[in-house]
Amino acid sequence: MDTDAVVIAAGRGGGGDSRLHLVRDNAQVVRSIARELAGYRGLLVVVTNPVDIMTQVAVEASGLPPQRVIGTGTMLDTARMRQVLGQRLDLEARSIHMHIVGEHGDSAVPLWAGARIGGVPLRDWPGWNREDEPTIANTVRRAAYDIIRRKGATNHAIGLVTAALLRWALRGERRVLTVSRVQEGALGVSGIALSLPSVVSHEGAVEVLEPEMDETEREALERSADVLRKAKSEL
Repeated sequence: MDTDAVVIAAGRGGGGDSRLHLVRDNAQVVRSIARELAGYRGLLVVVTNPVDIMTQVAVEASGLPPQRVIGTGTMLDTARMRQVLGQRLDLEARSIHMHIVGEHGDSAVPLWAGARIGGVPLRDWPGWNREDEPTIANTVRRAAYDIIRRKGATNHAIGLVTAALLRWALRGERRVLTVSRVQEGALGVSGIALSLPSVVSHEGAVEVLEPEMDETEREALERSADVLRKAKSEL
């Protein structure tokens, strides 16, 4: 196949249910497509939900190297979080450096400990209250469900994220993005696909980074990985 990238976005929507409820139905769809991509030399981008598990299914079915099969992961979650924080702090969202890692879904992990604004820790920002963090995280976590309830799908935002991912990757910009890929030991996670900040180029997620995390966040990431392992084991 003479293309630079293939995007898999096929599958049924969630209807407001947890993304993990879609596992069996969408795994069949992704598996059937990925099998046709054995030997493909370009970048395979997975959008179908639950995106972390579908990314792993695509790797297994295609036989492609894990770095060249990437899911949109928590890119949208991270963008939403920065937008919410920007509104709260009266700052441009791009001035806020924070990531959400783990599952694109209910067990996603906001990395408050490493969040920075102009090099200043978010938790040292004037007026910041740690007690507000769970409420903010829940607002971001529920955003997709609220959109689905109102309009039936979340196609616009994820479309923008996917287009940006392809543009940056195929131009070889080597941006750090919270894409999902099968992990191979970063932060002690291996054998499951989830999101961590990664250097993304036309060759895929070529380097997985290990961001600053406190103990609570590390434990939450382990729980997120366990949630995904359990769901994957039920296929």
